[in-house]
Amino acid sequence: MVSLHIHKKLNLHKPQFFYLPGLRHGKIFIGRPCKKRADDLLKSGRYQLKMVTAIYTGHAPVHYGPIRRDPTCRFCGMETETVQHITCCCEALACQRYNVFGTPTMEPKDISTASVRDLCLFIQGAGLLRLC
Repeated sequence: MVSLHIHKKLNLHKPQFFYLPGLRHGKIFIGRPCKKRADDLLKSGRYQLKMVTAIYTGHAPVHYGPIRRDPTCRFCGMETETVQHITCCCEALACQRYNVFGTPTMEPKDISTASVRDLCLFIQGAGLLRLC
């Protein structure tokens, strides 16, 4: 009974989510609802949730924070620092990405299928969020 209710909610979520204006990072990184990801998030601690939510929503502390005025990536110094650049293609983080995900570059859709644990390991290893 409960699983049927969850299944219905997941199916209703997709059209509403994708037709809302904005939410660019969420649409890129979260994609469609996923029961496995939802279960992983529900089992995660508060700090893990904070890290993963910052990445999924695009609210990680990148160049547009109150202290940083330079939009250049603090890791590679070549491109504009965005959440997508850091998590998917920053050359300076390729080794860290390979160690955690098994690939030096990623597509945004790969972030949506990555485990919460792996995403947290990458965030911590990159020093993106100093939460733990």
